[in-house]
Amino acid sequence: MEEGLSKQGSLSKHWLLSKRKTGTFGEYRIKGHQFKSPTGEVGWHITAGNQHGLAEDYWVSGKTFHALNIQYLHKMNHRMVLEVFDDITSLISSAKKEAVLRAIAEWETASSQHP
Repeated sequence: MEEGLSKQGSLSKHWLLSKRKTGTFGEYRIKGHQFKSPTGEVGWHITAGNQHGLAEDYWVSGKTFHALNIQYLHKMNHRMVLEVFDDITSLISSAKKEAVLRAIAEWETASSQHP
C-alpha cells in the first residue's frame, strides 16, 4: 500500500515510509511506521492498544503527539493518506506516552546500531 502524508493541511507526497515496527511496551501493544521528509524531518504513525483491544492512532514527532486521521483511498491504487492535526500531548495518559516514547527510542536506537 502506498502511503502519503498530509501534514497540517498541506499534502506532501514526499514523505517516505522508512520503517515498520511492532512490540509490547508495558501494557501496550504498539505498532509504528516511521516516515522521513526530504529535509530529514522524522515522524511516526503510531497505533497503541491496551490489553482490552482498544487502539488509538497518533502522529508522534519528537515528544509531541498529534491527532491523526487516516483515509484509505481504494480507488487510487490502495493509497493511504495521513492527516496530522493539533498537539494532543496533554490528553494522552502518562503511561501511554512513556510506552510510546520508549518504543520509538528503542526502534531508532536499534536501527542506528544495525544499519
